[in-house]
Amino acid sequence: METKDRLQMIEEIKRMERELYLKRSKLASAEAMEYGVTRPSLIGQGLSADNWKKALSELINLIGMHSTGGDSVEDMRKERER
Repeated sequence: METKDRLQMIEEIKRMERELYLKRSKLASAEAMEYGVTRPSLIGQGLSADNWKKALSELINLIGMHSTGGDSVEDMRKERER
């Protein structure tokens, strides 16, 4: 295999991996919404900042559990390093 063909194939694989990552993230987000892990009842109830932080941390953890990629923040960091 020629170097040019090899590099082209590597770039195509990277592009496909990025697309797959985005699709997995969208799916995990949709599943999190579907399973009711978001808490719309928190909106407008005047909860303290600590309660908001706790609810958001729980949401992030649940999204990470349903995502094939794991922790989306860490995944994004890895994606940017590519």
